[in-house]
Amino acid sequence: MKTLIIGMLAVCSLSAMGSSVRFVRSLSFSGVRYLSVADDGKRLDDLYDRFNSLCLRSDFKSNEVSVKQVNKTWCVLVGDKVLVSVTKADAKVHNSEPQKLALKWADTLKNNVENVKPLR
Repeated sequence: MKTLIIGMLAVCSLSAMGSSVRFVRSLSFSGVRYLSVADDGKRLDDLYDRFNSLCLRSDFKSNEVSVKQVNKTWCVLVGDKVLVSVTKADAKVHNSEPQKLALKWADTLKNNVENVKPLR
């Protein structure tokens, strides 16, 4: 009986751990890693699409980048459009508070993206 209970606890613990496991993937461009996000399989692809449309423009200026709370979630914005939101999983992976992580991502973007030449 004791073995059965210990085995059940181990299985329950593993299944609980498995539900919170995510991949961490990075948005990189021209040799610069801008940020790493907890990804469920599609998030980074969507982020690359937004990065390309919002940041890789010939008229992009670093002062367009800001950090703001949108619907109680800290986000990095380009102009008035959200580039990326900081999820609880992102903050946990980076061992950071969501606002601090958003500020870090925004600083990396501001300091590097003007040097990137758009492909168009």
